[in-house]
Amino acid sequence: RIAAQAREREAPQRLAPGTAGASVWNANAWHWEERPMNDWAHTWLKKELGALRLILLGGAAEATLSDIEVSGDASVSVRKGKHVVLFSLSVTCKWSATSNSAGIGDAKGSLQIPEFTSEDGAKSAVIAEPGLRAARGSTQAVVKSFHQEGVRDVRGTLSRFVTALKEKLPSEVAGR
Repeated sequence: RIAAQAREREAPQRLAPGTAGASVWNANAWHWEERPMNDWAHTWLKKELGALRLILLGGAAEATLSDIEVSGDASVSVRKGKHVVLFSLSVTCKWSATSNSAGIGDAKGSLQIPEFTSEDGAKSAVIAEPGLRAARGSTQAVVKSFHQEGVRDVRGTLSRFVTALKEKLPSEVAGR
């Protein structure tokens, strides 16, 4: 009977919203609780990077990313009522730019983000390499533009990823 009364008193606290997204067993989100977000992170990055249309040279060319591969780990956690987002991911893909104007050639290459981490976020290193044929002639302007404008837009997507992962905290940590 005493145990039943204690459960009745504690139930509103354990089920009350505002417990920082912790499970019912984790009263006041005091204990470390972690939820893996690997599948979500990999899917989100592939979808969002694959949907990018990178406008280059003021609209004279457009680039896209393909064959996107994501590896690594991501998780959301709660401890002492505070949310913690951790990730260490690696992204590789191909880029392809097509020209809309005469005199400007098409270009292709590869893009790598070897260490996209929660510590560095969108400031993580983004390495864009031109293909062998893309380094010469009329394609040089497209390659240079991809390094400047294209990489800037990729960093914007990385920044949106960090925001989207943080928004997953309350509902995902709670398992809802």
